[in-house]
Amino acid sequence: MRILVIEDDAAIADALGAALTNAGHAVEPLANGRPAGTALPDHPYSVPVLPLRSPHASGTGLLPCA
Repeated sequence: MRILVIEDDAAIADALGAALTNAGHAVEPLANGRPAGTALPDHPYSVPVLPLRSPHASGTGLLPCA
């Protein structure tokens, strides 16, 4: 499964990415939601993991792009 993980906290992003990778998934991390608005329509993901609140972009704002 191809999973997009958007998380601005590096420790959380690393831990989540490592767990998902160890489970056999392909993980693409992004530090914030800004580039995700353009990446989501062009690169289909099986699952986007989006932040509910972020200083850069909220998951609710990005969800229509997913």
